[in-house]
Amino acid sequence: KPFSYAMFQFSPLLLPMLPQFEDMYEEFNVYKRSISTYGTILLNEDATKVALCRVYKGKAWTLPGGKVNQNESGKSAAARETYEETGFDPECERGLCCEWKERRERGESVKELLSSNKSSEDVDAPSDEEETEDQSTNLLLPWQPLQDADKLVYTEHDTKKRRTCYVCRGVPESFPFMPVARKEVSEIQWHSLRELPKTTYAVLPFVAQLRKWIKRDNRKRGIGETASR
Repeated sequence: KPFSYAMFQFSPLLLPMLPQFEDMYEEFNVYKRSISTYGTILLNEDATKVALCRVYKGKAWTLPGGKVNQNESGKSAAARETYEETGFDPECERGLCCEWKERRERGESVKELLSSNKSSEDVDAPSDEEETEDQSTNLLLPWQPLQDADKLVYTEHDTKKRRTCYVCRGVPESFPFMPVARKEVSEIQWHSLRELPKTTYAVLPFVAQLRKWIKRDNRKRGIGETASR
């Protein structure tokens, strides 16, 4: 707000409207709060943990996401915002994920993906046998690109804002999350779906849908229920 007010004072075009600044700024805030957002729900391999971002200089934890840019699809916005806030790109077009994908396409082993459902403290150096198996039988990344079928949506009652998140399962717990954009996120951590932080923002409305999604996905994978309970 101080920056906007300074612009009104500085600009010859805006200066005549300075007396209406407060009303115009409030109207802008109402509009901004109504803009739809797109993001992701990053799950570990067994879908028991979710990666959440702590708001910059705040206490609340939220899902990575943000507003769509001009001429940008919702799915592209979700991937871009996730990369900017966590350093993880589910579409593998940027950063470390892009590097991993290129290495896999060349048939190379990626140590971090051998134990994708373990934290960095639990990952040991791969043996020669593990590297051979990784190269020959598991060339794909443990997560899939964002899919419309994995989209969860809810609309805020008061602002009518539509929030959309794409579920991305199989993110390595050892992934070195690090915000790319400045002053948006303080930290990124894994949290158990059974013990979410007490202070969250725009997370709980997705939980019921997410549990149903996990049940369906577990059935597709032929595995028992885990976090869906």
